[in-house]
Amino acid sequence: MEAKEVKSTKRGISQQERQAHLNNWKISGKSKKEYCLEQGINYYTFMSWLTPKKKNKVVRSNRPRRLKVFQK
Repeated sequence: MEAKEVKSTKRGISQQERQAHLNNWKISGKSKKEYCLEQGINYYTFMSWLTPKKKNKVVRSNRPRRLKVFQK
């Protein structure tokens, strides 16, 4: 029987592990900082897990806009 491979992020923590930490923190009743210290998780990394990333970024060009010329 083959074990199902869990997709991990570039830092080695899978999405399932992140979600498990978030669920455990909510259940624990501890502050975010306290939970992170006990689990050995960087506080700012943990905070990034709480806020969803923006998928669509607006790319703005430095080119000047063309002005429409109206003829009379």
